[in-house]
Amino acid sequence: MAGGKIMFVYSSEMRAWMRINYMLPAGQLTAAFNHKFCTDRTAKHIHGFRKTMGLKTGRTGRYEKGNVPFNAGTKGFMKRNSGTFRKENIPANHRPMGSERIDSKDGYIYIKVAEPNRWRMKHRVIWVQHYGKIRQGEIITFRDGNILNCNIENLEKITRAEHAVYNKRFSGIPTELKPTARAIVKLGLAVSGRSAD
Repeated sequence: MAGGKIMFVYSSEMRAWMRINYMLPAGQLTAAFNHKFCTDRTAKHIHGFRKTMGLKTGRTGRYEKGNVPFNAGTKGFMKRNSGTFRKENIPANHRPMGSERIDSKDGYIYIKVAEPNRWRMKHRVIWVQHYGKIRQGEIITFRDGNILNCNIENLEKITRAEHAVYNKRFSGIPTELKPTARAIVKLGLAVSGRSAD
C-alpha cells in the first residue's frame, strides 16, 4: 500500500494479452484492455504498463520524412489579408516629424527626427542646430536645472568629469550660485589635470 491507495497488480494473463496487442494506439489499447479485463485503467496507466514491460511501438509522435500533410493541395478557406498593412496606410497614433513628447521614464522632452520612429532628446537636437556636433565625453545640461526648459540660453555643454564633480559637491545649491559653482568645478579640474578635453 503506497500513500493510502491500493496498488493495482497486473496478472500474468494481462501481461500475455499486452504482449500480443501492444501495437494498438493508446486510446484503442486502453479501451480494449478495460473491456477484456473489466477494469477502469486510464490511458496513462496502460501506457506506463506497456513501458514497464519494455514494449516499444516505434511511434515517436513526430512526422516521418516524406509525410504528406492532411491539407496538401487544398486552397485556404479565407482570402489572404492583402489590404491591412499597405504602405499608404497610416496608423491612427502616427506622429509626424517634429512632434514632441515627454518621456515617462526620464522626464526629458523627445522630438521626432526621422520616420518611421526615430526620437532624440530635444535639448541635444537644439544644441547641435546652434553649435554643431557633441563630442564623446560631453553632455548638455540645463543651467536652471529645469529639464523641460530647452531654450538655447538655458543649455550648457560640459564634460562628464565636470558633471560628476558638480553633482557630487554642488547639486543642492540655490540657482543664483550655480554659475559660480560651475566655474569652481572647471577651475578645479583644470588645476588637477583631470579635464576630459
